[in-house]
Amino acid sequence: MTTSAKNQTPRAPKPQDPVAVHMDGPVCVDVCRRGLLLPDPKLPVLTPPEAVGVQLAEVKGEATLLRLALRPEALCALLDKAFTPWGWCCRRYSCGSVLYTALGLYNSRTGQMEYKDAPAGPVGRNAPDPAAIAADSGLARASAMWGICADVQCLPALRVPTEKVGVVPVPAKDGKTVAGYRLAQPLRVEQFARDEAGRITHVQFATATGAKFVWPES
Repeated sequence: MTTSAKNQTPRAPKPQDPVAVHMDGPVCVDVCRRGLLLPDPKLPVLTPPEAVGVQLAEVKGEATLLRLALRPEALCALLDKAFTPWGWCCRRYSCGSVLYTALGLYNSRTGQMEYKDAPAGPVGRNAPDPAAIAADSGLARASAMWGICADVQCLPALRVPTEKVGVVPVPAKDGKTVAGYRLAQPLRVEQFARDEAGRITHVQFATATGAKFVWPES
């Protein structure tokens, strides 16, 4: 005796592994989410200190400007932790000469990814890998549009005393003039202080030798 199709118990779909979908141009990475129970995004996502790198922006005599930048690998790990590896995806495309990044977050109510797009940031003339830097900056900017690590990205260049930072002049090719400056030793962000809205009000830095200083000075 055979059983009709309408009386058969349907099988639950199985979660699938991530699938890379190749499109014309950059690769779009997406996943099949059938059968997966994914949480809705909880926003905003604040930036932990260890996800940030410190860059020297400018030296102005007794004052030095520092810029905080998200580390790309730390941002991806943060997205995995906040939304699971299946709850977000990233795709890139070019519009004219500008590279755009679209960051998608999964919406359980619609069963679809919702995207926010951002252009890549400016890339320095002497950047070692302009394409990678443009892609990373685009992902950071698209994340900020969702409220992910926007707290760090909305900060201006931080003005701190040069004597506390420690900078070393970089000689020009003629050996007589100064082409620029670099940090005398690596700096890291040790701690953020925030107001009730989550905005960063103070940044505590630490040097490789253990010295600490705070922006802004009290």
